[in-house]
Amino acid sequence: MCVGRKVVGENKIHTGDKWIEEFACINIFEEIFNDFGIHVLSDYNTATAEYNFILLFEKEEENAVCMEKALQACSKIQVEVERYLKAHMNFGLSDVEVDEYQANAQYRKAQTACRQCVYLGTNIILRYEDLQYKKQTDFVITSGEKTHFMMTLFQDSFEKAEDELHQIFRNAPEDVSPVKFAAMDLLLPDITHTSCSFANKIFSNYILLSDK
Repeated sequence: MCVGRKVVGENKIHTGDKWIEEFACINIFEEIFNDFGIHVLSDYNTATAEYNFILLFEKEEENAVCMEKALQACSKIQVEVERYLKAHMNFGLSDVEVDEYQANAQYRKAQTACRQCVYLGTNIILRYEDLQYKKQTDFVITSGEKTHFMMTLFQDSFEKAEDELHQIFRNAPEDVSPVKFAAMDLLLPDITHTSCSFANKIFSNYILLSDK
């Protein structure tokens, strides 16, 4: 994942963007990523004034190669933005990840890195792994994960549902408090659609972690 923010001068967010400019920027940025062999899904968040990119690489490419391509592409974008828009771009890059279930967590990493750039100057590309701290206590189950899990339950596929639970919670943080809230959020709708025994199983496995 990659998150970018356009800035003008030092620590000043570029506020003169119009929707047509952002549309043009997205197309130019995608073309630059493509020039480096990166497929990309793009979005501009008007609320945060951030560009969001899901960078997709060939399966056989090594993680180090993927990261290097991303760094080169971001650097090229910075050059073009400075040349034609008289602005600067800061970028935050997440870790390289092959598990689609981790897309939300990787987005938060890229966003965190991008927002730290303001303290370092302009035209900064910061990898999350380069941050001096790596504190991520939030644990969020995405709406897509919830929907897919519920669909599995509706089909009475309890074994498959349990497998999905392991996928959802396998990278949960050591701090069990946010995990317990996320599990409760997932559990409550299940009670009305599934047997109490299965709901109790979810509760026992994923909510009472702190008792172990």
